[in-house]
Amino acid sequence: GDDGMEECIHKWTQFRDMLTRIDSENLEKTFARLDPSDVNRIMEGCREAFLSFGIRLDQENKILPDSFGNWDQAKLTIQSATASVRSLVVPLDDRFYQNNTKERGISVFASSFIPKDSLVGAYHGYILSGFKAQKGSCRYLVPLSGRELYFIDPTLVGDDILPEFANNHPCRINEPPPHHTQNCRWVRKIGQPTEIWTSADLQKDDELFIYYGDAYEVRDYPIAENLKFDCIDEHEENLKKRYGAILSIT
Repeated sequence: GDDGMEECIHKWTQFRDMLTRIDSENLEKTFARLDPSDVNRIMEGCREAFLSFGIRLDQENKILPDSFGNWDQAKLTIQSATASVRSLVVPLDDRFYQNNTKERGISVFASSFIPKDSLVGAYHGYILSGFKAQKGSCRYLVPLSGRELYFIDPTLVGDDILPEFANNHPCRINEPPPHHTQNCRWVRKIGQPTEIWTSADLQKDDELFIYYGDAYEVRDYPIAENLKFDCIDEHEENLKKRYGAILSIT
């Protein structure tokens, strides 16, 4: 029916918009990226599937409004294609899982025992200058090491994580609420995406927590007291070594 067609066109438009963002926006070189051949392969697979369902696309890969076909099958095809793109941008790490909690929304938990000093993952997103970043909510912004006023943002100045980063667990790690403590730390490396590592052993089903720091100005929820910003920044460490050596000479 018309409702099925409209829903399918909406989901297909979101999928096409995702591919356009990935192709045009500036992803950090060390982030997982889609190769053009991957995009073409996924899109061609969708075109062939749509044709088999009686749904036609124009040269810009938009669904022709006079198409009549199996919209339910088309929606399943879009879901599968979206999952394929997500896994290419950020491969799913089953050491952790995401769950929607009443108190904190989507949260991240350990699937099994994770020892201290384990890499949770890189904080993926698009690179924004400070000027662009100021236009958004700043809720998910993370600074880049050694690149002043440049940030990683998985929302493109919005309030919602973009679908291409749905597999990225670090974007969903919350701050510790009252009576809890952080069990993760930030690690910033020059020329690479910011990473999150565990700072304590995690048991199965433990929730991951990290402190965003005193400069995080969009906090509208209670957090634990006496938290310390736990961050190893390669750029700052290099500055300390350089100027420390100069001071020792003088």
